[in-house]
Amino acid sequence: MHHNDLPEGDPRHDITDLFVFQSSEDRARTAVILNVHPELTPAADPVDARVSYELKFDLDGDLEADLAFHILFNRAGDGRWGASVLRSTGPDARGTGRIGASFFHGVAVSDGHLADIAEEQGHRLFAGPRSDPFFADRDGFANGMQWTGRDYFADKDVFSIALEIPNDSLAGESRIAVWARTVGLSSQHVLNQAGRPGNNVFRPEPEVFQTVGPAQQREHYLDRYAQNFRAMGYTEAEAMGLAKDWVPDVLSYDCTESAGFPNGRRPTDDVVATAVEILTRAPLLASARIPAHSDLLPRFPYLGAPHHL
Repeated sequence: MHHNDLPEGDPRHDITDLFVFQSSEDRARTAVILNVHPELTPAADPVDARVSYELKFDLDGDLEADLAFHILFNRAGDGRWGASVLRSTGPDARGTGRIGASFFHGVAVSDGHLADIAEEQGHRLFAGPRSDPFFADRDGFANGMQWTGRDYFADKDVFSIALEIPNDSLAGESRIAVWARTVGLSSQHVLNQAGRPGNNVFRPEPEVFQTVGPAQQREHYLDRYAQNFRAMGYTEAEAMGLAKDWVPDVLSYDCTESAGFPNGRRPTDDVVATAVEILTRAPLLASARIPAHSDLLPRFPYLGAPHHL
């Protein structure tokens, strides 16, 4: 639900979705998928070599990163894109850009229907265009929830970065926090940030909010979120309870459980129904629900082949 929340910005920096879930192939592994570039077309550059695409993990509950993967892209002489990954831990994980140990280097970005997968030190990496897994009646949602029954995203593509991680790397608190961001390499300015799906529906000061880290989000915005929920008719206690669920903008995840959202998020989780229920204070009728996409894969990298090449 973060699609197009950079309407004036570069779509290559625009995070559409973040998914974190237990691997269907091995319960001792976790899949993390970061999608960018809504409505990607074959003519468009899929990523930006001037940007760091980052996955952050808080393992001890202080809302500061303890583990990070920074994915960088460059175009080779033959015109093909390559991906490299830097991995950092401890205080270094809080930084940005070219920090950490080289993990994957020069992995070819997939440019066809087949998914090229690289393996390194027990991790797997995929990068390339894929079918957008997000499903929603976007037009109905935008038009006062006058549902059309049409899945706007059914034929859309995104650029996907998928990483599979051994759960041993995520050892810490039983529940960890995960978020993603795109950051300018030279400016070190956060361009976009996302965690919990639908957060942008409720957040105050969206342009500022998405540039600060989770710890600062909770410190400065918790009361503002509660105020927004009170204005929707929730009691003080209900509003504060919802605010604590929605700020900071991270995915809470327990790698020992296979259940989906709000335990991480799977591509099949109906997060639109969750947002609608909060906005309307009533469940979304079954007749108004859009089904998950049928082109999802049962194994890594999980997302279907792109529609447009």
